[in-house]
Amino acid sequence: MQISQFLHADKSVIAHFCPACRELHVLHVKAPDPITGSQWEWDGNIVEPTLKPDILLQIMRPDRLVAACHYSLTRGELRYKKSCTHSLRGVTIMLPALPEYLRDRCLIV
Repeated sequence: MQISQFLHADKSVIAHFCPACRELHVLHVKAPDPITGSQWEWDGNIVEPTLKPDILLQIMRPDRLVAACHYSLTRGELRYKKSCTHSLRGVTIMLPALPEYLRDRCLIV
């Protein structure tokens, strides 16, 4: 369910829109991801959230890295690292509001 103009939350995860990847990034905050074991600490702020540690999401093929989104989210600021493979590599922006098509919908499974 949408908990602010910036975040969805459900069970043990929160999700925010990534303008670089043009999709929701779903992050496990109450229990580790059952597949990857990844878990982040969230400060509970629904307007200017902070997550620790940095977030690194990768799409891998057997022989190579296809895409990477590596960033920190601190006080509502997305700081994309230079290791990203997308156009916002090295850029800092404020966390955007959820796009209209993602608002008020339960999208996390």
